[in-house]
Amino acid sequence: SKKWQSEWGENIIQQAKALFSDYLDIQNDFFILDCRKSNSTTMNRLRECLRNSKDQILARVGKFPTICENALSQLPFLSRKFGYFLKVSEFFETIRSNSPVGLSDSVLTAILKFLNESGELLWFANNTNLKNWIFLDSKWLCENFLSTFLIPQQQQQQ
Repeated sequence: SKKWQSEWGENIIQQAKALFSDYLDIQNDFFILDCRKSNSTTMNRLRECLRNSKDQILARVGKFPTICENALSQLPFLSRKFGYFLKVSEFFETIRSNSPVGLSDSVLTAILKFLNESGELLWFANNTNLKNWIFLDSKWLCENFLSTFLIPQQQQQQ
């Protein structure tokens, strides 16, 4: 099995920064582009660059979409087994054990980030108190956990 590395993503970002630094505000996770001017020099240069890089990008992405799809299909099982939330380590163990290829922690983290960003689950990676937990049901989280902080104590006792 192929080892996964984040270097390819960093390389693409660096290439894009070098090619479009005069036209785009490129951050590590996103870039800002005014797409209203679809025939502008900037957009044409971007299209050309993406056309030239398409095969290279797709070759490096490899099986990641399939692996994410497999992880997504495991969410009902995770809900039945763990309930409304689970530890990140339990998520990693379950997804890794149900994957046909070996998955590193960095790939599992990327999958988790993808599922969080697509709204399939909630993971507060930047919160020290919550970063080790994954919430599988956002409605449950709001009704049973966050409501204790938002509803005045008198109303909770009624």
